[in-house]
Amino acid sequence: MLIQEINALYYDVNNKQTVVVKKEEVRLEKKINDVIESLCNQYGLSKNGSITAIKNTLKIYQKCPVLVHPILQIYLFPTLSMKDRECLWINSKQIEKVKYQELRTVITFRDKTELVCNVGIRSIKKQMNRCRMMEDRIISQYQIDQLFLKL
Repeated sequence: MLIQEINALYYDVNNKQTVVVKKEEVRLEKKINDVIESLCNQYGLSKNGSITAIKNTLKIYQKCPVLVHPILQIYLFPTLSMKDRECLWINSKQIEKVKYQELRTVITFRDKTELVCNVGIRSIKKQMNRCRMMEDRIISQYQIDQLFLKL
């Protein structure tokens, strides 16, 4: 499964499956943490390692994004506490736009699919901003590293 194709992930408590939201939904007989860990492992990362690094860098303590693909800078961010059953994990690179709708947020993805979140738009935008901030920090560090290598 390519992370570039995934729009979001959530856990279906009733069926005990992780639902991968793409153009068409895919259901996996795994816990969501195991799916995210597996996605991170494909690119030499771990979920907990990514969370720790991002928390330390951005000085955040709740709802920390996870870097899944270091080259393409793909992050998944939680909409709620990671322990909350209603938590959705959103691929920040796939978001085309967000729209407020009666105390909810409608996320439109690049493939034109939509997902309604029971979370305010400010919270979603804050998470998107965290992903951008981390991406900017990593890209800046790579640029500094490149300059150093040229000396």
